[in-house]
Amino acid sequence: EAELLSKADRSLIMRYTDFSRVLTHEIVRPTLEAHVDELMLLGTIGLLAFWFQHEDRYSSLSTTERAELAGLVYTYYDKLPSTSKQLYTTSLSPYAGKVLAALKTSEKTIVDTYNAMISVFKKERIEPTSWAESHSDARKANPVVRLQRFWSLAKAMGIKSIWVLVDGVDEHASVKTDEAIFTCVAELLLNQQIIEFRDQDRQVMCFKVFLTRPEGVEPMLEKHKFRKDRIPIKKIEWRRSELDLAFKRRLAYYSADSVLSFDDICGRDLRGTHDRLLDECGLRPRTLFYMAYEILASFQRLAKPGESKLDKESIDEGIRSGKAAAI
Repeated sequence: EAELLSKADRSLIMRYTDFSRVLTHEIVRPTLEAHVDELMLLGTIGLLAFWFQHEDRYSSLSTTERAELAGLVYTYYDKLPSTSKQLYTTSLSPYAGKVLAALKTSEKTIVDTYNAMISVFKKERIEPTSWAESHSDARKANPVVRLQRFWSLAKAMGIKSIWVLVDGVDEHASVKTDEAIFTCVAELLLNQQIIEFRDQDRQVMCFKVFLTRPEGVEPMLEKHKFRKDRIPIKKIEWRRSELDLAFKRRLAYYSADSVLSFDDICGRDLRGTHDRLLDECGLRPRTLFYMAYEILASFQRLAKPGESKLDKESIDEGIRSGKAAAI
């Protein structure tokens, strides 16, 4: 994501990490319609960010294209509850940092700014085209058509390509098993028309999907004829030395360089806890960091007044809780 953002501002990036809108607490396979709806929402907010940074992207649109943009905004952004608007424009938007940097001398929030921007539709008396009809009946609608409409509008605003980063699938409460992970993203990954979305034989929408538990998920993809011949699969594996470096850097960052090893905050007879955490995390960074967090949380609950070094009880309980949270 950082690499894409550092390049020329001609690519639209979507960070698809919030699956609460397409999942329930029961494992029900999200429809392709639900996935596309989420992509449309993320993409709409991305277009608003582009518009904010470059006003000419809007002024260069034709009346018909402005009507398309108005309809898109009213369908996918404007109807969101205020709390959802805040979530999608900040923590779920790759462009939040740039927008906030531009607003640093203003008391306006990103939501305030976007709301003010889209008020131009009423000032210009633009009649929005309908997007609701195209996705009101999932049995009849073809979600790909909506993406094609979205791409036409994005291209008119100067977008050359779209990147979708799918991550955090297993962070949802109901997605903890191999089968649940596959079920969550199956409709998206198995739809070749979307996963290789093209415009005149050029792929213009590209997906990068991060999935944990590959030893269980990959056989399911193969069983359902996932096109490994066209979509490459790569395994990301951590080495212990790399985790050690990441752990030390995180400790240093959050302590202003005063803690360079987890042993620095452990009791004298508990030195070696840093290595113990590396040994017990199973080469999974999330498990490692969860254990460290839970140890500190346990110490905060159990420590007596005046104690400043981690004790064995807090460490043992934190390791158990951290592993359970990660799994």
